[in-house]
Amino acid sequence: MAFGYAYISFKINGRRSLKERRGIVKSLISRSRQQFNVSIADLDIQPRSQSATIGVSAVANRSYYAREVIDRLVEFLDRELIGIGEIVDLHIEIED
Repeated sequence: MAFGYAYISFKINGRRSLKERRGIVKSLISRSRQQFNVSIADLDIQPRSQSATIGVSAVANRSYYAREVIDRLVEFLDRELIGIGEIVDLHIEIED
C-alpha cells in the first residue's frame, strides 16, 4: 500500500474578492475530486484573495500509481489555472 500527498500553492491573478477566490478554489477542488478520486482540501487558515494552498492525498497499491495520480492532478490544475493564476510552489511526497 502506498500513500502520496502534495501541497500545491498558487497565485490568483487580478484583484479578486475573497468570495471570488473561494469560488475558484471550490471549483478546482470539486473537479479534481471527481476526475481523480483523491482527497483534497483548501489548507489556508486565513485566506488571502490572491493566493491559495490546497492539499491532496492519494492511496494506491503501488507507489508509482500514487505518484502518477498526483502528477496528473498537478497537470490538470496547471491547465485549469490558465488565465486565472499559476502554481508557485509544489511539494510532493510518496510513502510506501
